[in-house]
Amino acid sequence: MPVYESFFQRRFITAAVERYQIRLVIYDVKQEVIVQWL
Repeated sequence: MPVYESFFQRRFITAAVERYQIRLVIYDVKQEVIVQWL
């Protein structure tokens, strides 16, 4: 989840995600599982 932790936690990005109601799926490539649906 390095991209999610470094990019999607920024204030500007979280505001854009909320405003435009962007849906995110956090996927762990190593474990091959969906970690979180947002």
